[in-house]
Amino acid sequence: MLQFRTYIPQDPGLRRYCKPDDAEHQLKNVIDSEIEHALEEADNQDFYKLIKPAAENADLKRDLKAALKSLDGKTQKKLQQLRRAAS
Repeated sequence: MLQFRTYIPQDPGLRRYCKPDDAEHQLKNVIDSEIEHALEEADNQDFYKLIKPAAENADLKRDLKAALKSLDGKTQKKLQQLRRAAS
């Protein structure tokens, strides 16, 4: 009986005698099972929890932090001017 283990013949008629590599099939089965497992986990997760901020106002506080710092400095400066004018 004719079998090719490492050689892939050019003739399509002889290709049917190629013996598949067991390591290749095992690797393919492992990869397929890992993909199915990852897809099942992805279906079970709630993706809204992953994209929702931890605190409702976290984004707002982060965006306004620089503006509030500037405003606080201006407020302190005006308070000093009022204290000086009142003295």
